[in-house]
Amino acid sequence: MSSNTRLKNQVAMRYLFLLLLFPFAVRAQSITNQNVFDTIPFIPEHTPQRLAQFAKEPIVPGRIIFLGNSITEMGNWQKVLNDTTVINRGIGGDITYGILKRLKDITDRNPSKVFILVGINDIGKDIPDAVIADNYLKIVREIHKKCPQTIIYAQSVLPVNPHSGPFSAAL
Repeated sequence: MSSNTRLKNQVAMRYLFLLLLFPFAVRAQSITNQNVFDTIPFIPEHTPQRLAQFAKEPIVPGRIIFLGNSITEMGNWQKVLNDTTVINRGIGGDITYGILKRLKDITDRNPSKVFILVGINDIGKDIPDAVIADNYLKIVREIHKKCPQTIIYAQSVLPVNPHSGPFSAAL
């Protein structure tokens, strides 16, 4: 058998192997129910800047923390509450996956209260409602597990008009 024929046979066997394996790969995905979503925040360059800023702040337990996306970040919560010890952990463009990744900073601070507002950017990324709700639940459970005395306020995702604007395709 020539080397050219042998090479063709090897390539044919690889394709045949992949073809036979494909149904099992598809079945495995449906069994594990693994889905791939865009988990990158809307403003990816902003996140490291904010995280670097957060890392510079001393860890003081018992504070009130506002945790979320740009709506949270843009709030002047110290002024609103007339309390200079309030911590703002909002990051513009963040999604529930981003919050999950940075929860350690929150739980290490052992806050007295946490106000969570996140999810609108998840909707904009077409992440299914069930996944957003599951991530929200994971956030709440993790805070409760690590900081059982912390009072958690899960704020509502802002309503959107499904017939106009940038979120209409996602809804």
